[in-house]
Amino acid sequence: MSWSVEVVVWPVNAALKGLIGRAAEPTVVEWHVEAPSARVRLPGGAPAFRRVLLNLVVNAKQGDGKRGARRARVEVLQQESTLCLSVQDDGPGFPSAPVLGGSSKPSGTGSGLRLVRALASASGGEVSVACRQPCGTRVDLNLPLV
Repeated sequence: MSWSVEVVVWPVNAALKGLIGRAAEPTVVEWHVEAPSARVRLPGGAPAFRRVLLNLVVNAKQGDGKRGARRARVEVLQQESTLCLSVQDDGPGFPSAPVLGGSSKPSGTGSGLRLVRALASASGGEVSVACRQPCGTRVDLNLPLV
């Protein structure tokens, strides 16, 4: 996976709710979104960030391909010099093996979570995944602020 050398400063909450609205429809998932007006510097710029966020939202919506989340929460918090983006859901969760490297969906490749990890690494940040079997997943993406 390669990243553009272009670095773009992007206001995180600019398109967050609209992006989630488009990704979540049609669905019965109840979404809750909180976001500050933080700005981050990202290799690949806003398109890369949107792709990562879209992946996390779609993962929550689709779950394991059989059942997705009924409720999901997207939180973006500013903690000192870090932007913390968290996507939590009450879906089926992951078995332990696929986290950040495979997929729990029959037709999935796991490339989405690898993309999230690559963006975090290229930005000087980190990603963590916590699974609460038998249901629920939380993905935290921490990025340095500008």
